[in-house]
Amino acid sequence: PLAPPLPAPISSYDAPPLKPTTPISAPMLKLPTSVPKPQGNIKTEIQKTETNKPAKEETHEDPSVLNSLSIEQIETHIASLNRVAQLPPAKLKLKCHEILKGLQSHVHGWVFNQPVDPVELGLPDYFEIIKKPMDLGTIQKRVESGSIHELEEFEADCRLTFDNAMTYNQDGSV
Repeated sequence: PLAPPLPAPISSYDAPPLKPTTPISAPMLKLPTSVPKPQGNIKTEIQKTETNKPAKEETHEDPSVLNSLSIEQIETHIASLNRVAQLPPAKLKLKCHEILKGLQSHVHGWVFNQPVDPVELGLPDYFEIIKKPMDLGTIQKRVESGSIHELEEFEADCRLTFDNAMTYNQDGSV
């Protein structure tokens, strides 16, 4: 049996041409404007060319497409990547609730589910040590009210909750 034919190779000619732009400053490839006509035997000309070359010339040409993009095009692309990384509010709320459910239902999660009450717990110096209190219950209220707009905000609040506990309860204090 014969194998199916291979697909046609994809080449750079298949892509639409790039619009001319103002390139960012980077070394560009220099092409000769004219090629000298050989005077004699081709083999002799090649040998002459090889011997006239400077001792190992190093080039640091960047073959990436970045050289052909303007700074404005690069900034627009980066901004589009950031927009893709942001979750729509409903999806963000759902993700945050999933994470909170896991944290709050953990065997030791109850400790973090509501704000620390320094009076009830006999911690008169709590607010001297902890300048920005945070707990999972407060985070849950912020998620439900739509006060959290990015996953990074949610992450920062969760980390703050546990960092506060580690800061106040130094090694050997509990």
